[in-house]
Amino acid sequence: MDKYFKLAEFIKAAGEKAIEYAEDGYKGCLAHISLGIKPTDEQPEILEAEDDSGYRAIILGDTRGNVSYNTGKRANLFHKGYVILYSENAEYKNGKTIYKYDAFPSVEQIYKQVKALKRANYKSNKTALFHMVYLDDNDDFEATKKYLSEVIERFADIVWSDKRRALDILEGADA
Repeated sequence: MDKYFKLAEFIKAAGEKAIEYAEDGYKGCLAHISLGIKPTDEQPEILEAEDDSGYRAIILGDTRGNVSYNTGKRANLFHKGYVILYSENAEYKNGKTIYKYDAFPSVEQIYKQVKALKRANYKSNKTALFHMVYLDDNDDFEATKKYLSEVIERFADIVWSDKRRALDILEGADA
């Protein structure tokens, strides 16, 4: 196992937690908080798994609007871009909610996505591997790829340096 696989395990666990939280009325799992990451205007990245009324997603990067993380006030901010690793709207048949995956994509699928983001080896912001890459405010595809690669590296380093299992990190359990 390498640090990117452990990050994929962590992301998968966040998806499973999002489903669990949805049953209690919450829409998602802010996984970056479990890593000790509090977004700031200088480092705005988040990692979130959502399960919200028939919509599921895994989102990574700078998703802030025009409100400063630092002050909580409206601000003119430069957005660095983000990626939606997975996005799905449920189908409804005979009163049942149906998703492609029972609990988000597999660890192996997420691992492929994480590695591709780290290597920045994709040629378009719409690929078969990701749902969508949203570009920075300059619409600079290369700068956005570089930023997302750095975010993956930062998150992977944090997860890897923690000796606990990925699920235990997410749940805040002791080693």
